[in-house]
Amino acid sequence: MQKQRWSVVVLGATGRVGRLILAEWTAHPPPDLEIRAQRRQGDPPDIIWQLAAGVDALATAIGRADMVLVLSGVTPAPGADYRLNTDLALAAVQAAAQIGARHLFIASSAAVYGRSGDPIPEEAALTPLSDYGQAKLTMEWACTGWLAQYPLPRPSVTFLRIGNVAGTDQFFRNLALASPQSPLSLDQFPDGTGPVRSYIGPAGLARVLACLIGRAARGKPLPLALNIGAPGGGVDMADFAPALLAQGQPAPVIRIPAPATALPSVRLSLDRLASLCPMDQGEGTAAAMVQQWLALRRHT
Repeated sequence: MQKQRWSVVVLGATGRVGRLILAEWTAHPPPDLEIRAQRRQGDPPDIIWQLAAGVDALATAIGRADMVLVLSGVTPAPGADYRLNTDLALAAVQAAAQIGARHLFIASSAAVYGRSGDPIPEEAALTPLSDYGQAKLTMEWACTGWLAQYPLPRPSVTFLRIGNVAGTDQFFRNLALASPQSPLSLDQFPDGTGPVRSYIGPAGLARVLACLIGRAARGKPLPLALNIGAPGGGVDMADFAPALLAQGQPAPVIRIPAPATALPSVRLSLDRLASLCPMDQGEGTAAAMVQQWLALRRHT
């Protein structure tokens, strides 16, 4: 008897995170999953779609899928139109409902929490401090509101409140631009540490996503919101520079006294994630995340 395979569509496959995830899944294909990627232009078997084409065009391009992973969105940048995060996610939700998909995983952000504790659980107050965080929260509300009005059966959804993905965030982009003549400035607190934040390596993220998608495929319950990060209680951002140097990638950094408004630690509670998809503790180190990023970057 042929083993069941589940169809997964990845929207936003050409973004910084999407490219790394697909590179990992190409190198290590998740069992039982048949993965198709959406791009703005290209040729089949890719799903070719742009937001301007509308929801019906997306549903037609997909055809059918059991699960939809939404990585598309607008990331923090000067002048960015964050409203597109809602437009893109809603289009995915509406298309998924049309084609009878079982579950959606939508990339949100830890920025929806603001300063809600340390570590921050999924039940924390949602008080975003940035326009980007507010846009992601508005996106979550819009999707849940639309689904609540859609008749049964309808897809369920999990919002992935991701901390930082090593190699893809603004900090790493700034590291890549640093030089001995123009080093990157990084806050240093009185105890000598740098900012501690929740990160996850791109290969680790790919494995977590495959695990979650597999759970959805088998009909196991999943939460509406889920924090995503590597285990270990967060990583000191100052550790990334020597980790890169150890891999032959100099990243000149100078330490400056942290201003009084700087937060020493912003970490996500990962208890819920650990109960669903446990990760190896070693994946939470700066060295491991840098190695993952550099290995996958060569294949994107």
